[in-house]
Amino acid sequence: MIMLLKCFLPLFLGISLISRTSSLKCYSCGEYEEDKNSCANFTIQDPKFSRECPEDTKSCRLTRKPNDNLILSRTCESIKLDDCKTANSIEFCYCTKDLCNAINPLNDDEDDDDLDDFFEGNEKVDMRMN
Repeated sequence: MIMLLKCFLPLFLGISLISRTSSLKCYSCGEYEEDKNSCANFTIQDPKFSRECPEDTKSCRLTRKPNDNLILSRTCESIKLDDCKTANSIEFCYCTKDLCNAINPLNDDEDDDDLDDFFEGNEKVDMRMN
């Protein structure tokens, strides 16, 4: 019994540590977020904007007003999507990789595969790539 415990205890501990560290990480800002960091001051370099999400998190979300390019919030989300949806003139963009919600969404006429370029903060910006 002790030999069995010596063999399986390290394996069990290793698996439990891996599962704990595999939570999704998202950027978080906006007045309804628990940390209440303003999206106006958002930068990817500031660690106060990144957080480890709860276990039930399946994606990160960025919410914005597309007409103004105003970022309303960045947060963890319990639904799994890799897409943008618009409702009541508000755009909700979801992504499923760590810290993927730093990116301001691209306009419909742009290539959504080229997400390497992004803008920080919530100021109005021209989203067209030149």
